[in-house]
Amino acid sequence: MAKRGADGKIIIDTEIDKSGIKHDARDIERELAGMGKTISKDSSRYTNEMAKNYEYYGRSVRRVYRGQSEEARRMHGEMRQAYMEQRVSLYKYKDQLIASKYAFFSTRQIS
Repeated sequence: MAKRGADGKIIIDTEIDKSGIKHDARDIERELAGMGKTISKDSSRYTNEMAKNYEYYGRSVRRVYRGQSEEARRMHGEMRQAYMEQRVSLYKYKDQLIASKYAFFSTRQIS
């Protein structure tokens, strides 16, 4: 509210409305928690899929090598090598998922 003083000065009295800050902070906290849960689910799903693939591959190896020719074993070895290279190339994405999950964890610790 503006007031005029006797000497001609104008005094402006202001106040900051802080009523919505707690509500906004809770909204942000809820959003971060939701994002953390999503990242956690994605990370768990990725880990589970990799474990299933690995188990399937193990069973596949046992089935393939029973009574197979040398040529079949060579082809299978080539496919196995390609699988392993692909698997290793995905590690950096798993690391990124873990880093994101940790970032949200750290943010929750601060608030």
